[in-house]
Amino acid sequence: MAKKKSSKKSSRARRVGAALFGGYKGTALATVSGGAGYYFSMFAAQHSQTVRDRWYLLPAALVASGHFAKKTRKLAGPGVAACVLGGYQLAQNFAFYRQRQAQQPAAAEMSAAAATPQLTAEETAMLMSAAERNAGVSDSAMLVGRPRSR
Repeated sequence: MAKKKSSKKSSRARRVGAALFGGYKGTALATVSGGAGYYFSMFAAQHSQTVRDRWYLLPAALVASGHFAKKTRKLAGPGVAACVLGGYQLAQNFAFYRQRQAQQPAAAEMSAAAATPQLTAEETAMLMSAAERNAGVSDSAMLVGRPRSR
């Protein structure tokens, strides 16, 4: 018996289906790894003082690991997801850092004004009279408590 020739001609429906749903595994893998990377970064930021102090550290690590992971065929999807997540987090952390830096000088001015003691007129007069009485005494004699010698 002669073998029947099977001609697998690509139908239009097959081409549309391949265009729409082709590569869904890579997309799903990248989505899941991006979500896992997000939760890992939030966990690290909550539990590590170093990560909180250096806003650029974790996003840079995500971008570097994604860069090396995307060079392998098996980890290309998660590598790209890590690069995208790292870039997004880097931009977001930089924006938060700049906003915090803009608010700090105003807070520093307010705390400096609050830290300056406000003396009443009576307290100022007492300090002035004490300074006039001890005008001839050196600072070291005042600290040690030695009597005046003149």
